[in-house]
Amino acid sequence: TVAARIAAAHAHLLGHRGARATLRLLAPTGKAASRLSESFAAAAAALPNPYGNPLRGCLATTVHSALGARPGDGLDRATMVIVDEASMVDLALMRRLLDAVPPDATLVVLGDRDQLASVEAGTVLADMTEPGSAIADSITRLERSHRFGGDSAIGQLARAVVEGDADAALTMLGASA
Repeated sequence: TVAARIAAAHAHLLGHRGARATLRLLAPTGKAASRLSESFAAAAAALPNPYGNPLRGCLATTVHSALGARPGDGLDRATMVIVDEASMVDLALMRRLLDAVPPDATLVVLGDRDQLASVEAGTVLADMTEPGSAIADSITRLERSHRFGGDSAIGQLARAVVEGDADAALTMLGASA
């Protein structure tokens, strides 16, 4: 996964500086945290040594759990915090997270701005990734899906929805009925 590759690069860089990476993997829900743990472990195992070694055994927790942890168990010692499925993180929770991440730590926010908005107030990921946002030059948009091909039926439907092409989307949905 992207998270494991970013974390491996971070750990490798810190290792060259004589420091040790302390990674925290976070997700907005328990189910998302479980999926992140599984995919991160598989990706770490697939990385060649020494890159995968510092990542092994790293488990994801929910953002809420990390924020409610006792001092020393929370985010205060993290060198990198990776938040996956960030489209589901609401404004108040993101504010608490930003306040909790150490100022010298790297914060990586991953997600699809077009997926599963938070149930509470705010579309934080969508707002952060808008052209012209204060961090627009720090945004990387991944264009290729590894879940399905761009030419598959679901890939074409997803593209039509993202592009706002209702006619094409409805035609595809009608053709599959």
